[in-house]
Amino acid sequence: MTSLELAKKAAAFLDNKKAERVHVIEIENISSLADYFVIATGNNNTHVRALADELEEKLKGEGLPPARVEGYRSNSWILLDWGNVVIHIFTQEGRDFYDLDHLWADGKNVEGSPCSEGAGRLLAFPKAGTAFAKVAAGIFPGGPRRNGATGKQDGSRERSDSP
Repeated sequence: MTSLELAKKAAAFLDNKKAERVHVIEIENISSLADYFVIATGNNNTHVRALADELEEKLKGEGLPPARVEGYRSNSWILLDWGNVVIHIFTQEGRDFYDLDHLWADGKNVEGSPCSEGAGRLLAFPKAGTAFAKVAAGIFPGGPRRNGATGKQDGSRERSDSP
C-alpha cells in the first residue's frame, strides 16, 4: 500500500467515525518528516481516544501497525505515526491552539480526501510568536527538545545523571 493510499484510507475511516474537518496534506516536497499528514478533530477527549484506538486496531488488523503512538496523556492531541503518514487527532481546542493546518500551509491539500472538495490549497501562514510557530522553531513543547543543562538537542546521546 502506498503512503497516499494509507493516508486516504485513514482519512476515510476517520470521516466515517464522525471525525470533523479531516484533511490530508501532502508534505513530501517540503519536509522530510513524512509524505502526508492526516489531521482530524474529535468532539471531545473520549471521541479523540476512540478515533485513535479504532484506527490503530483497524490498520493493525490489515498488517499495518503504527511505528509510534504519542499523546494519550495530553487530552487534546494524539499522534499516530506510520512513517510516511502521520495522523494527528485533536480536540477542537487542541487543533485551534497548535493550528497545524496553517503551520503546514505550504503543503498541498490532497484531492479525494474528505475535506478536499472546494477546499483547494491552504493559504495561511503562521504569525511569529504564536504557539504553532514556536513548535516549528523548537522552543515550545512538541518541537525539538533541548537539554536544559547543555542546550544541545536531545538525541545527542549525552548522558545526564541529574533527574
